Amino acid sequence: MSKSHLENRFIQTWNHVSDIVLEREVILIPDRKFRFDFVDYPSQIAIEIQGGIWSKRKKGHNGGTGLERDYEKLNLAQLNGWKVFLLSESMISPAWLTMIENCMLEIASPEVRKLQAIAKKVCPEVFEKEND
Repeated sequence: MSKSHLENRFIQTWNHVSDIVLEREVILIPDRKFRFDFVDYPSQIAIEIQGGIWSKRKKGHNGGTGLERDYEKLNLAQLNGWKVFLLSESMISPAWLTMIENCMLEIASPEVRKLQAIAKKVCPEVFEKEND
């Protein structure tokens, strides 16, 4: 899937404030096709970029049906143990992203992050299947 200008801005800002590598466009909920914009597995934190929130159009994510789908997606993620941050354009800032990074670091120790990196190298097919 192509990245929006807000997702590109997020990636640039994230890389400026953090060394944590995030997975992109990840399916987290079993038997559902919902994709999350950015994911940190060790901390079980997902990040969703919310574009077009000030649009007068009530289609896509802004319309009733789109909002219902988004609510379902977020609720199911929480029921599966994930913490989800929703970011608007103005929240793609070093201050917000540093707060999110601090949450990730507090939840997942450096040891857990090292083990995940080793597991990805040893069994990359397991991690690739998670995104199919």
